[in-house]
Amino acid sequence: MKAVSMEHHNNSGGECGVGSVRHCALHGMGGLDETIVWWNPPHGYAFKVDVKSKIMMPTKDHFSVMLIEPHVNGGSTLTWRHYFNWRSFFMRHVTAVMLPMMMRKAIDNIRKELGEKYMNKCHTGAGCNAMTHQNTCCK
Repeated sequence: MKAVSMEHHNNSGGECGVGSVRHCALHGMGGLDETIVWWNPPHGYAFKVDVKSKIMMPTKDHFSVMLIEPHVNGGSTLTWRHYFNWRSFFMRHVTAVMLPMMMRKAIDNIRKELGEKYMNKCHTGAGCNAMTHQNTCCK
């Protein structure tokens, strides 16, 4: 990402919530907006993705859901799922490489915020797109 800014709607005090928008400028792909459609801290949130350049973005009808659930042995489990439709045949194949790389970068950013000791388990379930497409752990 080149730049990120936040805009809050329907909230007092500039806090995140339903209607808040994260404006993202991406290298080589234009920009996109992520609008929060469900907000339930500390259990999770969901956002829809609206792109500014439909030519460079491989998906449409894109929603992302992040759920945080207590783990039976202590700590929490983060489940991050993306739901979308493909925009074009060519970009589908490019995205098989690109999207897992972008998600790994996002997970790395979360890891930096929380500290490495909190992100030391590898989940290899069916929901792990990085595992599915790259045959590597998405930890």
